[in-house]
Amino acid sequence: MSFRHQRDHNQTVFSSGTPHFFSIILEETLQENKLRIPHKFTRKYGETLSNSMFVKLPCGSKWKMKLTKKDNKIWLEEGWPDFAKHYSIRRGSMVMFRFDGNSEFHAVIFDTSTVEIDYPYIPNHLDKPDIDLELRAPKEKVVEDDYVQILDNLSPCPKRKENASLPCPQPLKRMRMSPNECILENAMSKGDLQSSMPEMIGMENLLL
Repeated sequence: MSFRHQRDHNQTVFSSGTPHFFSIILEETLQENKLRIPHKFTRKYGETLSNSMFVKLPCGSKWKMKLTKKDNKIWLEEGWPDFAKHYSIRRGSMVMFRFDGNSEFHAVIFDTSTVEIDYPYIPNHLDKPDIDLELRAPKEKVVEDDYVQILDNLSPCPKRKENASLPCPQPLKRMRMSPNECILENAMSKGDLQSSMPEMIGMENLLL
């Protein structure tokens, strides 16, 4: 912002650091496919306008347009037809511009009812979209569930019955032995087979 003295009335006036202008869209504008910047604005700020300008909208999209200068007149020309088509600008629409410097305009669009429009979120023709408007594809989440999937595809194992029991080994049957066999077994366990011989002979004679 700046202050300056007006010579006629000798009073201090305010001059905006971000000057505005607006344009009402006429049939001539649509036919010529270019938008003329008001003469008073170009007379005051024309020297600060570069050949290429960026027009930024409230939705965040930014459009690159080239200026055409001729006979002290300046138009937004290259890029304007696509801009006007995308936002359905027609006769009776109004576009308000704010000059932010650094070759950039901020624009607000009003329809024929004098109400600001609802902006399409992503424009079709962008020179370089703002980073905030880039549609980021969601990253694929890698789930390491190979083993889970394998297990899910398998049928469940049959459960063992709770009451089922393993077969018990059968007790060994002891064979019936003769008296001499008993004496022989005892002798072999003691390692004294020779001393048991008379007893075995006597037992044999007794049985006979």
